[in-house]
Amino acid sequence: MRVLIAEDERATAHLLKTVLQRGKYEVDLALDGQQALEMLRAKVYDALLTDWRMPRLDGIELIEATRREIKPTPLLIMITSVDTLEGRITAIEAGVDDYVSKPIRPLDLLERVEDGLTRLRISRRFLGLGVLTSDPPTSTPPAALKTPTPRTPTPKAPTPKAPTPRAPTPKTPTPRATLDARPLARGPYTALAVTASTGGPTALITFFEALNAASDVTIFVVLHGPEWMLRTYTQRLAKAARRPVHYVEAGEACQPGAVYLAAGDRHMRVKRRMGAPWVEAFDGPKENFVRPAADPLFHSVAEVYGAQAAAVVLTGMGRDGTRGAQAIAAAGGLICAQTPDSAVAPSMPTSVIRQEIVHHQGTPEGLAAQLSRRR
Repeated sequence: MRVLIAEDERATAHLLKTVLQRGKYEVDLALDGQQALEMLRAKVYDALLTDWRMPRLDGIELIEATRREIKPTPLLIMITSVDTLEGRITAIEAGVDDYVSKPIRPLDLLERVEDGLTRLRISRRFLGLGVLTSDPPTSTPPAALKTPTPRTPTPKAPTPKAPTPRAPTPKTPTPRATLDARPLARGPYTALAVTASTGGPTALITFFEALNAASDVTIFVVLHGPEWMLRTYTQRLAKAARRPVHYVEAGEACQPGAVYLAAGDRHMRVKRRMGAPWVEAFDGPKENFVRPAADPLFHSVAEVYGAQAAAVVLTGMGRDGTRGAQAIAAAGGLICAQTPDSAVAPSMPTSVIRQEIVHHQGTPEGLAAQLSRRR
């Protein structure tokens, strides 16, 4: 696989190159951000590892330009000595997939690159955007990769009636408000489960600033990210949501009107305890290559809240949230997904949309408006 390193310090650049070559990667070097962008325009790379402080074009500007111009977008990792909280937040909001502080730990770096490229490969194949540079060509059409597990049957599946009007509709998602012909969830929702990944911190703030949900709705949020980011994100989320936000590290009774944010490196789920909803963190293997993951939360929300649940899948790389959204849809709940063309990383919402279970599709603020009307 082909990796581009953007680093103006030659000693650090060659150290990174040596580490990655030991991992059997093909590596090219750029000594500033502008040179890196020109190389990205001229050649296909699977990953970009960039420093922050560089001449001509700094790392943040390079990340933003790469997201904007290079399609398909490579894995984006910031490797920098800027280790302040503000710096980390700035990099993540610019669209990096991972953030590594100097000095680097070779084995840790190789693991992060490998995990990120695995998620990228799955996303690209699913979206039909081509494989990574080291992968053999595949003739498998994107539709065949729709989902690795059988779809949850909907009420219309066993009915031997004439085809419904949406039968000829192409599977490629279109920017319509309502994409599914099945009935909407019954009554107002009492639980809202939301997930996001790459580009998620900004998308979630936009969503919650526009959301005017009923005061007794309990909200659960899974944002992919490291522990330091999620812990500090709590205050920003509380300000945008205008509700108390609980960082779930143990377990507690669910309070109507509260927001529960999954802690870093731990999954989150909802149970019934003494007949009442209870939210808790738990250890477990990564799902969809991430922890916390949305699927465990969504499955548990479907079990506890059933048809009174709503789910929102925002921007992100990979397919996390798809199986859980299927479970909520099968229970009669409401499913919303961000329009792929408005997402920093489109594969998470696209994966859900292709299951044909989505009721509403829109921008984060558009989805918030839809949910506000269903109070």
